[in-house]
Amino acid sequence: MIRAFDKSDLDKFERDDNPDSQLMGCVDTELSAQLYDKGITMTWINGNGEILGIGGVLPFWKGSGEAWMSVSKEGRKNPLKLLKDTQWFLDYLFKKEGFRRIQCSIDYSYPTAHRFILRCNFIPESTMFNYGPNGEHFVRYVRFS
Repeated sequence: MIRAFDKSDLDKFERDDNPDSQLMGCVDTELSAQLYDKGITMTWINGNGEILGIGGVLPFWKGSGEAWMSVSKEGRKNPLKLLKDTQWFLDYLFKKEGFRRIQCSIDYSYPTAHRFILRCNFIPESTMFNYGPNGEHFVRYVRFS
């Protein structure tokens, strides 16, 4: 299930130190608290109310935005639930929120994140050399309506 993000979700978010836990973008959970009022930010939860992930889309302008997501330890244990709900959320953004392009950037060295985003019907658009905060290479993915 996905619901609107609440700042209190950060207190319940059990961060996963595995680098693949940041599936989309290089946004950490602290930054997500700052982004929640600037875009569409949601919390992914399981049937027990445990947080699987926090993510959303930060619009650049009408119809275009950058997707991001941080995944919790519980989310790493439930990848199919996370995937299904993420696919639903992306479909919602295109059909109901008027997005025509959503892009995201993923560190080149996170294979799980690349597999995840491809299953969400994104396609690779470019390699972004020396893009990350420490000069890491990223791949830009995009999904169109």
